[in-house]
Amino acid sequence: MENELFNQPMPKKLLQSFFLVFTAAAFAFSIWRLHAEEALTPQRIAVHYLGDGANGAEGDGLPEDPALGGGEMRFRKSVGGMIVVTHVHLFMIPAFFYLVGSVYLRSGATRAAALFVPTLGYAATAADMGGIWLVWSAGPSFTPLVFAAGVGMTASMAWMIAACLISLWRKTGRST
Repeated sequence: MENELFNQPMPKKLLQSFFLVFTAAAFAFSIWRLHAEEALTPQRIAVHYLGDGANGAEGDGLPEDPALGGGEMRFRKSVGGMIVVTHVHLFMIPAFFYLVGSVYLRSGATRAAALFVPTLGYAATAADMGGIWLVWSAGPSFTPLVFAAGVGMTASMAWMIAACLISLWRKTGRST
């Protein structure tokens, strides 16, 4: 595919670059926040949705670590809490994949990459949303699915943002 980004007028390049850089920063801060609060492990994902045992269920067996939010009682998310998480994520994550993907499709990516990378982001989002409901309803054995989906979303978004920024500022492929 042709790189349509490099020869755009400077205001368009700046607008797209600022959007991509701020989106990357938001994504990075989300990951940092998740790591700080949940330690980004399947075990902590289970605690996030199922609680830590303080509500009458068996404990998670994790040592109390104040840096990881240990010592706080974590309760199982309610149906309403799950709906709020799902609602917000299903509105926001696909919107950002669409916006970044729209720029990415003009970056000169190969046809295979143009099909695979954005599709990975949407498939990972679907796996993440389905995974959290499976964890909540069927148990912690589905936390690796949620974890893997997060890795897939991050890889897809990072690849698209990097490819776009490179294509905006460095002549690549078949620029016109």
